[in-house]
Amino acid sequence: MTTTSESLEAEFEEYLPNRLADEASMAVNAFNHNSKVRKEGWEDPGDAYDAVGSLVHMARMLPQAIEQATRPVSWTHLRGRLRMAENQDPDAALAELDVARMAAESAARHLTSALQRVQNAMVHMGAVIEDAAEPTECNRCGDAFDPADTKMHGAKRRYPASRFCCACVDGCHDNERADHRCVVCS
Repeated sequence: MTTTSESLEAEFEEYLPNRLADEASMAVNAFNHNSKVRKEGWEDPGDAYDAVGSLVHMARMLPQAIEQATRPVSWTHLRGRLRMAENQDPDAALAELDVARMAAESAARHLTSALQRVQNAMVHMGAVIEDAAEPTECNRCGDAFDPADTKMHGAKRRYPASRFCCACVDGCHDNERADHRCVVCS
């Protein structure tokens, strides 16, 4: 099922943003608990690649989420209703909040880059398929593997530890995007 931004907005429109942020943190916590042990569907490099891709996608959205999470403070300040403890200056406090927010947004952008590096490091990893017949043709293009084809690029020999020919793997130029989901990479 493909989910668009508009359908997500409609589905969660009734929820307050702070509740959605709480549910997102609980989902990350659940991932942390459920990813500790190997289980069916969570045992191969492809499973890790997909999970890290989702983390990249989430990290990419964090700067916007951080900025929007602080908006109620700005709105309250603009209406002249921001109350401060111990006679602190609201303008100075808001300026400090802006500095802290920008630092958090920058850290989120660095996290996105770091996670992309993690995912890129896994892009050509796979698992040896146990107790299965060696494939004789590419799962993408259907061409028979030719072990004698020794060209550097576009070869029809089998790409190591995969179900694809070298030509199809070479043709996947979009593997640096976190949301990339082609038959070769997924």
